[in-house]
Amino acid sequence: MCVAAWLIAVVAGVYVVQRNTSTPAAALAAPKSWPAGAGLPPLTKPCMVLFVHPECPCFAADVYILRRLVDASARLDTRLVLVGDDAPILRESTNYRRAAELPGITIHFDADGQMARAFGAQASGHAAVYDAGGQLVYSGGLTNARGQAGPSAQDDVVRDVAHGRSPRVNSGPVFGCPLFDAPGENAKKEPPP
Repeated sequence: MCVAAWLIAVVAGVYVVQRNTSTPAAALAAPKSWPAGAGLPPLTKPCMVLFVHPECPCFAADVYILRRLVDASARLDTRLVLVGDDAPILRESTNYRRAAELPGITIHFDADGQMARAFGAQASGHAAVYDAGGQLVYSGGLTNARGQAGPSAQDDVVRDVAHGRSPRVNSGPVFGCPLFDAPGENAKKEPPP
């Protein structure tokens, strides 16, 4: 009897963890053209904008992916947007320092979430990739699952755009914490369980 209860508890635990890891966040498509007035400088070359909440555990996976793709992302105008209002504290975090060390990456702070909203980002880890003409070529996440930084089809998107090729996929799921509690509210302070 105890073994059966233990087995049920283990299976239930594995199910909950797997479901959390593999369930994408709610996502909106990024605008088809670079949004003027979004609070970011205009494009001068192909660009990837990655929105993250600094307290989301998946931020570390996104930084790892940027590090792995540094050659490709350095060819892009790569902009990392930290959504939330704790800029002084953020600058002391390990993930911020690791991201700031990467060549070709510009970090922006989005205290009120207006940049994220302009690009349709609803979850941490949402990337919008635009060609040099300001046309959207990819909208979605960079990871295959929540907090997983392994190789993915999204790596090819970044490499393709960096080398002037059309990406083979133009959208993907986003696996990250919600950036907003509810419409019009600021970024979340706590990641989901």
